[in-house]
Amino acid sequence: MNVVLLLMVFLLLTGELGRASGSGIPEGAALPRSSESRPGIATPLRLTLDRQGRLQAADGRGLLPSQLPGWWSAQPAAQRSAGLIVAADAQAPAPQVVALLSALRAAGVPGVRLEAQRR
Repeated sequence: MNVVLLLMVFLLLTGELGRASGSGIPEGAALPRSSESRPGIATPLRLTLDRQGRLQAADGRGLLPSQLPGWWSAQPAAQRSAGLIVAADAQAPAPQVVALLSALRAAGVPGVRLEAQRR
């Protein structure tokens, strides 16, 4: 135990505390925000489930669970490969959230992520 503590103190005292050189990021460079789209990288598709249990695509079109297989197959392949985010209101009925996730699984949608939100 004492040897590990001594090694940690030694490494802290002798280690370089400065910025690592060769990181490839120029000084003062602005990093992209997570909400910004990046060229060449597909963004996941997004569905919203409001507190009344209404399902809406990102383009504002309302969807029924029975329409999910057709909606999914109509999306560009690059976006389908990026997955799907379901943004469910925190007050959305839990049985409808579960039913939606089951319908997406039945439609063959891989990589579904659930995002709870409050408006």
